Amino acid sequence: MSLPPRYVHLVGSKFTATAPVEGWRQFHVVGLRKVDGGYDAELRASCDAAVEIRIPAKALFNREVWSPGWKLLSELEGA
Repeated sequence: MSLPPRYVHLVGSKFTATAPVEGWRQFHVVGLRKVDGGYDAELRASCDAAVEIRIPAKALFNREVWSPGWKLLSELEGA
């Protein structure tokens, strides 16, 4: 599948949620799936491989919800 340039680097990338998602904050992108009108990112919790979520790929660019890389809680709180 040919991905738009904006999404090419996402697979394998790590993200930290600013609020817990399914009980976890640290995820990595395991795949992208084309859906009507865009792409969904498939994320897996880094500490629990059984936890997988799917969100619109463009949501990963919202810094109020997702931060690139793995961050400490103190970094997210601005301490």
